[in-house]
Amino acid sequence: MDEQRSVTDVPAATHRRPARGEEETRTTPSPAKLARLEPGIALVGLFVLSIVYTLYFLLATGDTFLRKLVQIVPGHPDKNRAVAMIRTIEGDIAR
Repeated sequence: MDEQRSVTDVPAATHRRPARGEEETRTTPSPAKLARLEPGIALVGLFVLSIVYTLYFLLATGDTFLRKLVQIVPGHPDKNRAVAMIRTIEGDIAR
């Protein structure tokens, strides 16, 4: 009785590859695996959507954002640096 083993006890190395002309059977992912992936996929989609939404409104406002940023930043050298950074970012996005 001890020598009888179930199919799950057979090591993976004994499984053979399908011969030429035979079809390879593939298993579909279990619902448990899909359920674990769904929240992650939804979170990534929400993140991408929020970035696109934010970028759209930042680009749509044009120079209004830049003017308000310059008003907030104290000191002339810092204002010049802020304008240079914004122009660089706009240039990189436009490419």
